[in-house]
Amino acid sequence: MVRKNGVAAIAADTLTTWGDGKESATYIANSEKIIRVGDSYLGCTGPTAAKYALTDYFSGLKKPADLSGVEPIFRTWLKLHVALKESYFLRAEEEADDAFVSSRTDVVIANAHGIFGVAAHRTVQEFLKFYAFGSGYQVALGAIYAAYDDTERDAEALARLARVKGKLDGKNYSLLYKPLEKGGRETMLSPLYDIVSTAYYPELSRDMAMKIGKEYSSENVTAKDFEQLAEEAGLGKALVRRRVLELADTVIASLAKVQIANATAEKVASLIRERCEKARGLRESKS
Repeated sequence: MVRKNGVAAIAADTLTTWGDGKESATYIANSEKIIRVGDSYLGCTGPTAAKYALTDYFSGLKKPADLSGVEPIFRTWLKLHVALKESYFLRAEEEADDAFVSSRTDVVIANAHGIFGVAAHRTVQEFLKFYAFGSGYQVALGAIYAAYDDTERDAEALARLARVKGKLDGKNYSLLYKPLEKGGRETMLSPLYDIVSTAYYPELSRDMAMKIGKEYSSENVTAKDFEQLAEEAGLGKALVRRRVLELADTVIASLAKVQIANATAEKVASLIRERCEKARGLRESKS
């Protein structure tokens, strides 16, 4: 959700997760997370049922809800919380030491009056520039912060950027900001950390946390998937292909310098070589 040059924009992904399961808009018709309430647009996070409860509640009001500012939104949410418990069977319990019971959903609101956020415990804030809720909000906020002053990006472009970057949620990707001698800064992707490979363990899922192209299974990724990834990320296809090949070559060369101390390490190294050799096949692959 972004406010810039008198324009507000709101965006959301369409991925629904159920534990380890992922349901994308490719398979789910009603995957949208943004609802319209009068002249306002609401983006919902939390339980999927919350979207339907809010839609039903607001559409059934005799008098349109007032979402014009912090205080009216707060009063509206007090009434909404009562309805969620009494009419929609909300289980409001979360943590025993919470000061207030929870509405179990975070909501962003964009309208002609501004952009607002309502947290699960009904804290209401008005944001001057941008904000985000959801599991990928840290990455989304970082992406908007880094790009907000770019004169080439309007509110819609920034909201779209946050939606794409926010899909990297919780996957241990971070941005590093390096000051430049002439002023300004360089933004770069940090080294990966806390990465646990499940491919070695046959009893665990081999699906990746994020898909490449249309594939969650790394064993099925093709050159077309990398090209789709490049298109979605706004990168050149040739650039992505070249970078994948460089990484594969670098990893294989580095493996040769690593001292393999036991059978388990050898199996892991063999698996890494196998994956890299497959990536090297992109040299011959044509889309």
